[in-house]
Amino acid sequence: MHSPVVHDAWADYRKAISERRRRETELAWATQAAERAGRLHQEKALSLQEKQRAEVDQVAAREELDRAKTEVRRAEEALGHLGVTNKEDPTGESGETIPVRAPLAGVVLEKFVTAGTAVTPGTSLFVVSDLSGLWAMAEVDETRIPLVAAGRPAKIYVAAWPDRAFDAQVTFVGDAVNPKTRRVTVRCQVPNPGGLLKPEMYARVALGESAPRPMVVVPEAAIQEMDGKPYVFVAGEKGRFEKREVALGASSEGLVEVRSGVAAGEKVATTGSFLLKSQLLSASAPAEE
Repeated sequence: MHSPVVHDAWADYRKAISERRRRETELAWATQAAERAGRLHQEKALSLQEKQRAEVDQVAAREELDRAKTEVRRAEEALGHLGVTNKEDPTGESGETIPVRAPLAGVVLEKFVTAGTAVTPGTSLFVVSDLSGLWAMAEVDETRIPLVAAGRPAKIYVAAWPDRAFDAQVTFVGDAVNPKTRRVTVRCQVPNPGGLLKPEMYARVALGESAPRPMVVVPEAAIQEMDGKPYVFVAGEKGRFEKREVALGASSEGLVEVRSGVAAGEKVATTGSFLLKSQLLSASAPAEE
C-alpha cells in the first residue's frame, strides 16, 4: 500500500542516515586534530590550552555521533512499526510502500479491496484461512452431555462425500445450554489435508463412544407422561401393575435409560402401557351425575 506516513518515515530515516554520516566525518576529523595537537604539544610547538581544546572538540563530536545513531534507531523503529524492512535506501526509488503480509499460510477466502481503494487503520483487506484443519460445530441434546468429553474421537459425514467418514476429535464442550433448543455446542477438530471439506458445509457428527457403564433401559413405548412427569408400569403379583415415576437419561435406537425408579430385572408394560394409563385416568376421574 502507498502511504504518506511511510513516505515521511522514510524521509526521516534518510535524514537520520545523512546526519550520522556527517557526524562520523566530524568525529574522524576531530580525532585526527586531537592526535595532531598531542604530538605538537609534546614537541613544544602547541600550547596546553590548544591541545585541551582539540580534545574537547573530539569528545563533543563523539557525543553528537551518539545522538545521530540514536536518531537512526528511532527512525528504524518507526519503519518497523509500519512493517517496512529497516535498510538504507539513499536513492529514494524504492521502499515507499507498506508490504501487506499474511499472518499465516492459507487460502484467501474474501477480498475487500481493489487497486486504488483508500483504506484507514483497521480496514479489513483480506480474509485468509488455513484450511488444512477445520472445526465442525455440533449441537448435542442436553441429555447426551454425559456421553461427550474433550479428547474423544468423532466421525464427520458430509453430503459431498456420502461414503466417506472423516476422522475428528472433540476439542471443546460448551458450558451453557441454549435455552431455546436445549442443546449444547460441541466443537470438533477435523484434519483436512486434501481440501475435500469446505467451510460452511453441513455435516453430520457421530461422537465417539463413551466408556461402557451398566444402566437400566426400557423401550420408549413403556414411558407414559402424566401430570408432566414420566412414569412406567411395573408388573407385580397376580397380573397387577404398579405406576412408578422414573428419572430418564439418554435415549438411543428406541431405548431410554432409566436412572431411577426401576431396578434391573423388573418387568414393565410396553405396548400396553398406554391402555393402562387410560384405565388409570378413567378410574381416577370423577363420575358424571
